[in-house]
Amino acid sequence: MIKQDTKSRAAMRIEAIPLNQIRRPLPRVNDQTKVAALMESIREVGLNEPIDVLEVDGQYYGFSGCHRYEACQRLGLETIPFDILTVLKEQRFLFMVHRSPLATSSRPSVVEVVFSPCFSSSE
Repeated sequence: MIKQDTKSRAAMRIEAIPLNQIRRPLPRVNDQTKVAALMESIREVGLNEPIDVLEVDGQYYGFSGCHRYEACQRLGLETIPFDILTVLKEQRFLFMVHRSPLATSSRPSVVEVVFSPCFSSSE
């Protein structure tokens, strides 16, 4: 399924991807009660809402859906649906600064962690 994100003009698609292909550059401590509840729900009805990921040069980066991601991992699911946003090269930095809830926090290295391999000194 493909849908259009009208704000960024980037195509989004839902696709099943192996969990081990998703890079999660920001370590997070999850609420284990919430993870356990999600595990039970996913066992009963499956994952109802795909996790958002950003595709950068064929690599997938996850910054949201941490509880759902951990629940799926702990259940031993190898592949789950992700809502993939692929942005143009020139949109990458702006997308992360605008969309990341961490962009205004004390962790400005988020953008650098993800995008430093994407830009050379000549760009």
